[in-house]
Amino acid sequence: MDRWWKILLTPRSPFLIAGRRMTDNDYETLDYIPARILKAAVARAIVESYGGTPEDGSAVRYWVGPELDVSRCRPEWRHWVKSFSDILFSDAVPFGASRASSTLLVCKKDKSHPPIDDLPHRFRSRSEMASPEILPGAIKDRSLKCCECGSRFERWKDGWRLPPVHGRKGAVAHVQKRVFTRVELDDWRQTHRDAHLFSLAVGIPAAVVEADVRPLVFEGWIRAPEGVDLVLPQGTELRVGAYLGTGLGRMGIEVVPENSRDRERWTDLRDWETETGETATIPLILQTEALYAVGSGQKHPTSIEEDLNRYADWWKQRPSPIPAPRSLKVSYASIQYESRYPFLAGQPGIRSAEPLWYWLGGSLFVFSVADPAEKEILFQWATSIILNGVRSDVSVEGIREGGREGLESVVNGVETTWTPVRMWSAENRSDKQ
Repeated sequence: MDRWWKILLTPRSPFLIAGRRMTDNDYETLDYIPARILKAAVARAIVESYGGTPEDGSAVRYWVGPELDVSRCRPEWRHWVKSFSDILFSDAVPFGASRASSTLLVCKKDKSHPPIDDLPHRFRSRSEMASPEILPGAIKDRSLKCCECGSRFERWKDGWRLPPVHGRKGAVAHVQKRVFTRVELDDWRQTHRDAHLFSLAVGIPAAVVEADVRPLVFEGWIRAPEGVDLVLPQGTELRVGAYLGTGLGRMGIEVVPENSRDRERWTDLRDWETETGETATIPLILQTEALYAVGSGQKHPTSIEEDLNRYADWWKQRPSPIPAPRSLKVSYASIQYESRYPFLAGQPGIRSAEPLWYWLGGSLFVFSVADPAEKEILFQWATSIILNGVRSDVSVEGIREGGREGLESVVNGVETTWTPVRMWSAENRSDKQ
């Protein structure tokens, strides 16, 4: 039996998280902390608490493994070390906000106008198109317009939607950034030196929520075996991200047990039933990213039905206390994804040989069953997924690049993501649409 924890990270200095290269010499921080970077920051703190090379001449530690001598670590990290391989991290996002659904639309002219979530309409249209008794010309088309100004809508692109407060729609938070530019002069030409002009867009410890500036706090989830105490002393710090030697990335960390009522709130299906009249389908949203597949072949286009069948197979293979229904179907999906070549966990300097494909937070799936007798199992399975999260393990082949000699070595590893999941809610519905 596992237990959920909440992790709170309060920046105490500017930070550069997974510095994305915008152009040749321009780097910009992410506005959230990916799970792999959060786990690496915790591992770094554990290894640093482990100390330097011991007197027996054994090598300095660079990662956390089962052979680590727990007695040499600081007391606050010893529970972490014992079960580190079993501790699962999610992304840490500003104020624990929800990633906007991939069907959320916002006015192109003025982002302050009320957004709408177009999922109910899209799902109905998809169902009608799949019905053989309805001709394509009979399906009503519509062009959505902003109820305030009549402008067109576009997909939500930035900002984090905070949870509703006292029945009011949640506010929107934007992480603030500052740009620092470095230039070095050439001694002879007295102009900028080649390859020494670059800019960093770093995050600062503040966020704008509506019109107010608030101290920034990243919130994420941890799942650990029952009996493992992850509470840390007050004042504990992590260093997160890049350029740590320059003072960037200092963050205070607090870990507290999660309130069980928070998870139960994510299982509420009433909004979906009210909006669509559906009682045999369930819409689930990924709170953070999930590892979907490995290999360059994933980008090749296929038919919608083939894609939906592959998505259903992926969900059936996920471990769960209640197995997925045998006739599980994905009736509708709206996903966002990206590919990366990450370093392999526990394998310093070794990257994935093939791209790993991730579904991003906000990706949405509507589930149903082909066998009506499995309707109750569908609801039990979905509730179990929400209460436990969804885990994905993918076998990966890694390579180490060896300069002129080319590929120096090839190793095998496993990459893992663990993703909190919630039920779709109608908090972004506009009654005027």
